[in-house]
Amino acid sequence: MKLVNNTWLAFAAEGVAASVALARRLGLETETLVDVPGGSPLMSPWQAAKLQRIAKDDFSAQFALSLALKDVHLALQAADNRLAVLACRLTNGSRSSITGSATRISPS
Repeated sequence: MKLVNNTWLAFAAEGVAASVALARRLGLETETLVDVPGGSPLMSPWQAAKLQRIAKDDFSAQFALSLALKDVHLALQAADNRLAVLACRLTNGSRSSITGSATRISPS
């Protein structure tokens, strides 16, 4: 169960990072992401807390990248390499965003 939970957390972190990057590309502030979906069931308490930290320029990882990658690799092995989305995430260079550490992206 721990492997399932940690894989879920890794993808939740990826979702936060991707959403922040997209919002910034669209010219939106991180605070908007905190405020708008804040009370909805679409955002977990962990994601809300992560967004609040990012809004304060705290990009520290709460899930070490090495541990996240280890668990995603183990999940892929457990699924006999049949989870295409996991394999894709590991081979398409998303190693930095899987931690949920959104990088500072200037709108363009």
